Amino acid sequence: MKLRSSLLVPFLIASILLPTAGQLSVSQKAAASQSFERSEHSGHHYLIKGNHKKLEKIIDQYASPSLKKELKKDLATHKKLMQEWRKTPGFQKQKTQWIADRKAFHQANKEKIDAIRSQVKAGKLTKQQAYEQIAALFAAQHKGNFHGRYFIFKELKTAVHKNDKAGIQSALKKLDEHLKTSNQQLAKNLSTQR
Repeated sequence: MKLRSSLLVPFLIASILLPTAGQLSVSQKAAASQSFERSEHSGHHYLIKGNHKKLEKIIDQYASPSLKKELKKDLATHKKLMQEWRKTPGFQKQKTQWIADRKAFHQANKEKIDAIRSQVKAGKLTKQQAYEQIAALFAAQHKGNFHGRYFIFKELKTAVHKNDKAGIQSALKKLDEHLKTSNQQLAKNLSTQR
């Protein structure tokens, strides 16, 4: 009896002081969302700390010297312009509109998305097929202009995976053109906000 009570007390103390699995997962999710929160608002997944470094590594490894110089210059300009743009009232208004549009899209397509998810659970679709169907919904919503950079990065990722140097060069050139266009638009938006 004495042995049981002497073992019981340390277990009770440990169970009270140590976090439960539920508490631990909630705290981990909170930490992850805080670290992602900064980059989530940028709208540019390549500016997320880890992805930006991967992109720079790909640029350093595969880009020609002139393209490398242009890309690095355009990325730096883009980062600076985005930081300025995020401080403007126009960005806050646009951000509010994006959130409203996203909620409206999910409300309008909830049944379709749930049907796709149930087909994945039933084994009728692979995750990749489901992803493509949901991407097609987004593309239809955005009138075919489903974030041009998304397709550029998909092309870049595929080319890197296949070690296709010509494909990588092509995707990097497209990225540079996209960045130049984006930088022009950001500069225009900033000039109207001043």
